[in-house]
Amino acid sequence: MSLSILHIAPQNTAGVPFEIVRGERARGIDSHLITMWHHPYGFPNGECLNLPFAAGGIVSKFQRLLKTTPKTVNRRRSDGGALPPIWRGDRFPAKQLFAMRDVLWESKLRKLGFPERLNDYGIIVLDGGIPLLRSGKWILNWASRGGKLATTYYGSDLRQHGVLPQIDEAAGAVFVMEFDHKSLHPRATWLPFPFDASNIQPANPPESAIRIGHVASVRSAKGTDIIIDAIRRAGEAVECEPVIIEKRPHKETLALKSTCHIFIDQLGELGYGISGLESLAMGIPTVVELLPDHEKFLGDHPFAVANADNLADVLVELARNSDRRAEMAERGRIWLDEFHNPNRTIDTIFERYTELGWLSSGENLK
Repeated sequence: MSLSILHIAPQNTAGVPFEIVRGERARGIDSHLITMWHHPYGFPNGECLNLPFAAGGIVSKFQRLLKTTPKTVNRRRSDGGALPPIWRGDRFPAKQLFAMRDVLWESKLRKLGFPERLNDYGIIVLDGGIPLLRSGKWILNWASRGGKLATTYYGSDLRQHGVLPQIDEAAGAVFVMEFDHKSLHPRATWLPFPFDASNIQPANPPESAIRIGHVASVRSAKGTDIIIDAIRRAGEAVECEPVIIEKRPHKETLALKSTCHIFIDQLGELGYGISGLESLAMGIPTVVELLPDHEKFLGDHPFAVANADNLADVLVELARNSDRRAEMAERGRIWLDEFHNPNRTIDTIFERYTELGWLSSGENLK
C-alpha cells in the first residue's frame, strides 16, 4: 500500500499547501488537501469542508475583541517569551466560544465521515498546527494509535498565534517557511516556499511611465502606507505611477502585476513572500527589505534591498536604469527556479520523514 498523506489547512494560503500536495503526488505519494473554508482570492481549495463560523464577518470581530488574533505587523517576535510561542486562546471567554464552535463543527464533520477518515492516512500535516476541532481530540487520538503527525507554519501563524501545546507535543515533525520562524521553534525544519513558475507568463508592461506595483494584502504587515508615500516621492524625480493591488482575485492580481516595470513586495523585518516570488517569475525587478541575518542566509539573491528611509531613492535608481532592471529580471528567474524549486521543498520534507523512520531510506525521494 502506498503512503497516504493528508494536509489539513484552514485555507489554501497563497496556494502553498496545494503546491506541496502537487509535489508529493509527483513523487508517487497519495497526497490530499482538505481546507476548512474557501480562499477569498480564488486559490484552489482542495476538498473544502466549508465550515461555518470559520473566518470573516462576526468571527473576525470576536477575534479582535477577545484578542485571540493579534493585528498582523511587519516585525519579528521579540517578547522574550516561551519557545515555541504558546497560543493563548484557551482563556475565558475564547475557550468557551471555541468549545461551542467545536460542537457545531463536530456534527457537520461526522456527516462527512470524520473522525474515521483520518485512519486512511499514514501521515497527517496540520497547517498552522490547527486540527479539525480546536480541542484536538480526534487528531490526538489518531496520533496516540500510531499516526504520524506533522505541523507546518508560514505567515503570521507561529509568530503571532503560537502553537497549540497538545498538538505541538504530539507532532513528530515541525516545518516552518518564514526565516524568522527558524528561531521561534527549537524543533523546526526550515523549508523554502515551494514555487512552480512554469505557468506564470512574463510581464509585459506598456511603454509609458514606469509602473511600480505593490500588493496590499495586509497593509500593516506589508508597510503599504510607507510604500505608497515612497512611490509618490519617487514620482517627483522620475515619471512613474503606482499600481496598488488590494483585495482582488488572484488571477486579476497577476494580470495587474504583469503590467509593472518594478514591484515592491514589502517593508519590515519579515523579508519576502509569495507575492515577491510571483514578480520574480514574471521577470519584474523586485524590491524588499531584508535584515542582515536574512540576507546572509540567502547568499547571492536577486532582490533590490531597501528600507523605509531609502526606498524612494532605490525606486528612482531602478526607474532610470533599464539595463539594471533587465539584469535583475534574468537573475530573478534563475534564482527562483533553483532556490524555490518545489522539488527542493519536497526533498527536505522527505529527508525529515526518513530521519524519523516514517519513510524507508530513499523511498519516494525521486
